[in-house]
Amino acid sequence: MTIITPDNKLADVVLRNYHLIPVINRFGIELGFGDKKISEICRDCQIDADFFAALLNTISYESYFSDKSLNASNTLQLIDYLKMTLANYQESQLNVIEIHIRQLSDSSPVPNEHLRLIENFFAQFKTEFRQYTDSVNKEVFKPVTVIYEVYSGKEPHFSKNFKSPDFDAFQYKTGRLTDKLSDMKSLLVKYLTGTFDRRIRNAIIYIIARFEVDIHNYMRLQYRLLKPMTKEMQAKFQS
Repeated sequence: MTIITPDNKLADVVLRNYHLIPVINRFGIELGFGDKKISEICRDCQIDADFFAALLNTISYESYFSDKSLNASNTLQLIDYLKMTLANYQESQLNVIEIHIRQLSDSSPVPNEHLRLIENFFAQFKTEFRQYTDSVNKEVFKPVTVIYEVYSGKEPHFSKNFKSPDFDAFQYKTGRLTDKLSDMKSLLVKYLTGTFDRRIRNAIIYIIARFEVDIHNYMRLQYRLLKPMTKEMQAKFQS
């Protein structure tokens, strides 16, 4: 495992793992940065280089845990990134899958009950994903923001009804989402028969598989970065 550091050239990091391209894009970093080091790019974009490297490592390596505490000041930046990621899923990836499913249905010359089942399954998934996004914003991002504001002195104290985020519960909920994507792949692979454009069917499978990986990466960032940052701030109150 080659740990990513601020001294690495970002191009080398991306060439080792092209799945990081949408990640860096969400920070407003576009390809074409030449041989610049991560530290140089982060300085230009006003991003904490250690935080950025920890994020890339968490996504790149399943077993990675940061060996240093991230600054509490990175909390809001991480929350903004996670919010942007969820918004991107709804506005981009889910729409791409939906368009492909519609094209697949249109490519069938006769009604296909398996295609109808897939359409209904995906419509239900979209609804559940929207509900998940609403709940994680309300029950994780909002309370963590309150914890940060009290920790940093922007707010004097917690309200009487304040409830700490349950990261374990949301790890389970996120896992359920990826399980449903896996079920959709199974429908496409095992049970979809009839006359239709096989190329579109295969493209949907690839897109869903990539989406599964992306959601898994999102979950790791929430659980392995945001959770310990939050717990560390809460520990300050207890001490």
